[in-house]
Amino acid sequence: MTTFKRILAQTSDSNVPEAILVSMLVGGLRPDLAAIVMPQVPKTHQQFLAAASIAEKTVQMTTAKPIENLTLQVANIASMEDRLSAMLTDKLSSSVAEMSAIQAHNNNQSNGPYQRQNYQQRPKTTFQQRNYQRPQSSSCQGCGRKSMEISDKCAKICSLETNSGLARCFKSCALPANSEIVLPVHVSRRIQGEQVLLEPNPDLEKKQLMGTRCIVTVNKGKSVFRIINPTNKTIHLPRRYVLANAINVDVQYMQTLDNAKVKSINTIETKAKTTNRDNLEFDLSKAELTSQQKSQLRLTSSCING
Repeated sequence: MTTFKRILAQTSDSNVPEAILVSMLVGGLRPDLAAIVMPQVPKTHQQFLAAASIAEKTVQMTTAKPIENLTLQVANIASMEDRLSAMLTDKLSSSVAEMSAIQAHNNNQSNGPYQRQNYQQRPKTTFQQRNYQRPQSSSCQGCGRKSMEISDKCAKICSLETNSGLARCFKSCALPANSEIVLPVHVSRRIQGEQVLLEPNPDLEKKQLMGTRCIVTVNKGKSVFRIINPTNKTIHLPRRYVLANAINVDVQYMQTLDNAKVKSINTIETKAKTTNRDNLEFDLSKAELTSQQKSQLRLTSSCING
């Protein structure tokens, strides 16, 4: 603005046309101010001065203020860091002092006679009193979790089995309508040559299928399972579909079906019927019978003796 005022002072005595004066003033503008003033096309030097003043304030608002704000923000952040550092230092110092005091107190208690005196004056308790004062523990600790503890108060645990094998399809298959099929299955968690009971999976009912309960022998992790499709449509089973559960077999509860080992009722030997034909002698002297009744009784006994 000082340059513009100097140009106006030098041309005040001469009759310079307004258009030439405005062009001279425009030539003295900075590029950032000219980019704002030139689109307004000022006609007189008064319009030019007003436009130049507004342009200069606009440039100051867009350039100087952000820099000042940035400097102020940096100063605020630096002061906040200083305050935080001071707070952390104070907190750390107080914690160290606290820990030192606690450690010194513990050392005094361990080295002093107070603990020994309390230990000597502790009243004696019997084994029954200690057991009575001890809180009773439940028989099952941690029930409902993944692991549990069983108290020694339990009498005995004969068997605890949680894993059972599964019989799965080897590959996807289609069961024709109204058919009975023996499917090869893969039996998991079973050893070679072990006999297991295949219990049909209850989910077979959802597919309208029926499985048979049977005892099979595991051969290299493989066996067979009989399944029935009583519907009038073909049912597809995906690969590794669970058909049955493989359960242990207790041989003590198995009965043989071999007819050679079971005796027929016609082949059972019976002892010969024996009869005692000893002479039966009745003493009828004191019997309150008539002579006719006594004679009949003797006749009957003689017939029995043959």
